[in-house]
Amino acid sequence: KTGTDLEASLPPRHRKTITMRVHQRSREPCIKELAILSQCVYQEEPHLLPSTMLERGWEHQRTFTDDELGLAVAWYKQSSFYIVAVKGTDPTNVQNLLDDFQLALGTVPLMADALLWELTEFDFEDCQL
Repeated sequence: KTGTDLEASLPPRHRKTITMRVHQRSREPCIKELAILSQCVYQEEPHLLPSTMLERGWEHQRTFTDDELGLAVAWYKQSSFYIVAVKGTDPTNVQNLLDDFQLALGTVPLMADALLWELTEFDFEDCQL
């Protein structure tokens, strides 16, 4: 059976696990992995990855936060792939809303400089952005 056939023949509670295992054979991160990593940056502790992600070889590399700006960015790595997950707008943060308004007008908010500095200073083990 293929991974899809196998998944369809299982009860729903087992389908996610099989889908993740079948995808392990491919090189690039799958959409589910990207969604899970994107969700992690919204957690209080973005460095704590779900066990399914740890089993797949994902590691937390670094987190950059600026509570005043409402910014959170986390870097994750699996093999030679790096994912940068950015927390979106926090509607309870006035500065965050002002930054979004600036982006809508085509100007770059203040947080861009801090984020660009973090990206250029981060050691990606011979990899570049």
